[in-house]
Amino acid sequence: EVKTTHVVGDIRGRTPIIIDDVIASGSVLKQIDALYDQGAVGKAYFCITHPVLLPSALELLDKDERIGKLIVSNTIPIPKEHQHPKIEVVSIADLLADIINRIHHGKSISAKLILR
Repeated sequence: EVKTTHVVGDIRGRTPIIIDDVIASGSVLKQIDALYDQGAVGKAYFCITHPVLLPSALELLDKDERIGKLIVSNTIPIPKEHQHPKIEVVSIADLLADIINRIHHGKSISAKLILR
């Protein structure tokens, strides 16, 4: 169970963008209530690294019109039955290839990771 305890900063009139590492049951999607209570406007956008996407998360995507898009990486394949019009999958292949190349050539990856 995820619970919002604080909203930091003045978000009145701003579009909510939520960044997290994993989405499974969809509890992170429920966090937007606190943002709209503090004055956020428009559709909410989520950027999630690992899309486990249990059926409850997909149900929340369907039900909540405030959710504009769920952008996820392809670190976990999304089966056809879990694909959804609000989900956009972004490939991490270029990032991994660059990191492997940097390691192979003895270059730092720290700057690369910070700039992304």
